[in-house]
Amino acid sequence: MQHNKIAQVKGLVAQSGGWPAIFCQFSGLNDALTKGTSQQPCPLSGDGKTKFRFFRDFKDTGGAYHNDVGAMPDGIELLSWYLSKSKSEVLDEIVSICGGKSMLHQAKPLQRKQSENSISQKEAERRQASIKRVWDGSQPIVDTIAETYLRNRGIKSDLSHLGNNLRFHPKLSYKESKDSPWVHFPALVAVYRDKHGKPLTLHRTFLKPDGSGKADVSNPKMVMAPPRDMRGGYILLDKPIDAPFGKYIGIAEGIENALSVREGAGVAMWVGYSDRLMEMVEYPSDIRSLLVYADIEPSGAGMRAAEAIKAKHKDKDVLIMKPNSTKDKVDWNDVYREHGPDAFEFAMKPEYQVQGIDAIPVEGE
Repeated sequence: MQHNKIAQVKGLVAQSGGWPAIFCQFSGLNDALTKGTSQQPCPLSGDGKTKFRFFRDFKDTGGAYHNDVGAMPDGIELLSWYLSKSKSEVLDEIVSICGGKSMLHQAKPLQRKQSENSISQKEAERRQASIKRVWDGSQPIVDTIAETYLRNRGIKSDLSHLGNNLRFHPKLSYKESKDSPWVHFPALVAVYRDKHGKPLTLHRTFLKPDGSGKADVSNPKMVMAPPRDMRGGYILLDKPIDAPFGKYIGIAEGIENALSVREGAGVAMWVGYSDRLMEMVEYPSDIRSLLVYADIEPSGAGMRAAEAIKAKHKDKDVLIMKPNSTKDKVDWNDVYREHGPDAFEFAMKPEYQVQGIDAIPVEGE
């Protein structure tokens, strides 16, 4: 039934002027329409200069790509992300925009092959080869510029326990825009896994040559184009740990935040990369407890993501943590650097802490 409704709604959109006629009802997407298929800031948050782009055939398909989310092959997927609503809710929203159920019943179902829905085998192999080249050029993080960067961010613990999940690359290519020249920076490299826990792609944090901070570019944190869907995935720092309240894992939005929680509270951690992708992380069924470490920001995106995780995983005990601060923008690395372990109201008991527990090695090395 859902599949039939999707085809019918797509037919309704086609006879109502195509996807631009739908997107123009939403301010961020309406602004994005003026830039067409060019790379542009995120239409939801306004972040970045090259976070988002519509696919070439977006007028027919509604498809787009977001650096933090991946490919959204049609307008239904795009609106589901933009509105933080289920596909079913989005379908009803589109029907309402197009004139209601009476118009839907008159629409001819549209079955259209999405030209950019999935990448070709050749493109997937090209991406995999690029990822492998970067991986082969990386090295353990200890005694590198990447370690210097993390020390400057207040991380003090032994990083060798992170195994191959965090590494260093001495020279990675970066391009500010399609018209800009290629430049090179050292980088902190993290393995991004798919929803099944299999290595998928690499997350890069471009650094200043002396490791004193992130590189002075518009997008210092980027994920390499993945060979398959990255939604549901995460950056793994630790294995889930058994505790009296069940097997648990913590989740935070950024690597630096997760390392701060890991060190200051002893909590085993994963990283969701962005607030939107953090919402989508899929957890093994044997994990009983989730500790969600949310950022505080003016947009409220961090807390919104945390609440969405709690609503999504009703089969688990979800505990939301937010920094104890009066600032309107603060994350867990900020408070850890300022207050140390006292920043954490909750600390895992020593016998269930992560220190000294080896991370899962990257498969297929």
